[in-house]
Amino acid sequence: MNRYEKNPLRLLDCKEPGCIELKIKAPIILDYLCTACNNHFKGVLELVEDNGILYDPKPHLVRGLDYYNRTVFEVFAAGEAEGLGAIAAGGRYDYLSELIGGRPIQSVGVAIGLERIIEAMRIQEIVPRPKSKGKVFFTAMGDQAKKMSLRLINNLRSSGIAVAEALGKRSLKAQMKQADKVGAVLALIYGQKEAFESTVIVRDMKTGAQETVVVDKLVEEVKKRLK
Repeated sequence: MNRYEKNPLRLLDCKEPGCIELKIKAPIILDYLCTACNNHFKGVLELVEDNGILYDPKPHLVRGLDYYNRTVFEVFAAGEAEGLGAIAAGGRYDYLSELIGGRPIQSVGVAIGLERIIEAMRIQEIVPRPKSKGKVFFTAMGDQAKKMSLRLINNLRSSGIAVAEALGKRSLKAQMKQADKVGAVLALIYGQKEAFESTVIVRDMKTGAQETVVVDKLVEEVKKRLK
């Protein structure tokens, strides 16, 4: 009863028989989202699907801290390692900075279980790749280009290329400044024009020379320039 009155959402995470009975009869939160939250959630799922990530919506998923808002998530390893449980979990907390006296900051975070990840890698016989010789910084301008850039970044990282980004910064100038700050060897520039043409501009951060590369050849060209 105390949990019902003070923190009803935690009833969805409760394992006691009485809680489970209430959870079965509880309304599905996805059926009661406001228009803005529903559009936001659809946008999140579109990004997940665009990047080929399998997911299972869990309307009863609850995180243990009250400052989370909108989407929360858990990440599981596939195959034989699935039985390890969640290897990472997190969510959005857009109002946390205000709660502790700061300015409003849209935020998202994740906590990772390193021991579980190591065990999942052992089970799946995954060998860590050698560290990349040079840093690559990915910049994108425009909402559509930023959305599409996530798949390109994932492809580069999956190929063993270390990629940094600052997609939260709106201007190219601010993103390039961040590229200088992290000591990037190459900058990859991706705008609306490049997204339409399926190309990426590759810039040498030392000489300033740049070349347009088709997306299908991007990994190959980046690796060549990092040798």
